[in-house]
Amino acid sequence: MLPTDSLSAFALAAVIALLITYLLMRRRPSKARARSTRNDALDTVADWPPEAARVMTTPERKAYETVRRALPQQVDKALEKFGFAMGPFRVGDLAGLDIGWAGRKRRAAENPSAYQRVVADAICEQGRFGQKTGAGWYRYEAGAREPIPDPLVADIIEQFRKDRGIDTRKISDDEVIERCVFALVNEGARILDEKIAARASDIDVVYLNGYGFPQHRGGPMLYADIVGLPNVVRSLRRFAAEAGAEAWWQPAPLLVKLADDGKTFN
Repeated sequence: MLPTDSLSAFALAAVIALLITYLLMRRRPSKARARSTRNDALDTVADWPPEAARVMTTPERKAYETVRRALPQQVDKALEKFGFAMGPFRVGDLAGLDIGWAGRKRRAAENPSAYQRVVADAICEQGRFGQKTGAGWYRYEAGAREPIPDPLVADIIEQFRKDRGIDTRKISDDEVIERCVFALVNEGARILDEKIAARASDIDVVYLNGYGFPQHRGGPMLYADIVGLPNVVRSLRRFAAEAGAEAWWQPAPLLVKLADDGKTFN
């Protein structure tokens, strides 16, 4: 499971790096990649394939997107109840929010017209980088690590919603879980369809051993099989139909095909 001590962020990053570079096997797409492992698969971070970033950042991006309708503490509690040792916003505060912010600022500078601000940008602009600054998605008492919900964060999120005309309807814990977990399933289906990974179980291994996905759930792809792929497709289509939703939420073609054919990933 995901460690919760002070070294967890570093251990998490190291394990994910090794597993993803091993499983993704190459730097650029190739139809033959899924059949063999390159000798230089364990390469430097600078040479990671873009697919590695897709696997690593999808959970974070979709969790952050969820605060459009739910506060960080609801998201974290829902996912911890699902089985994660620590929710994504608590993990962010532990690892340091300035790390992701630096990457987003770089992308914004490279292509200003394409960049869309996220709530995390507004949090970081307040100098809130997580536990090391005493405040991030939560606030922290001096010398303590216990996250305390902060009304200031709720105000920032509320302003973000108003500025973008986002529907402020409340969502259930079940929908929080669907949005975060089915996002992994959808991206995993695309990775399989592109022959980046040979098997759905390879993707599950990454999340089980590198990202702290609850062991008893079997990984996101197996979890989707258990829930039923038609149910996953229906939920994704519902999210995609909402006003202002990203086109990304449309179910991946492979996922739709498997659901229609009554098949599973595994």
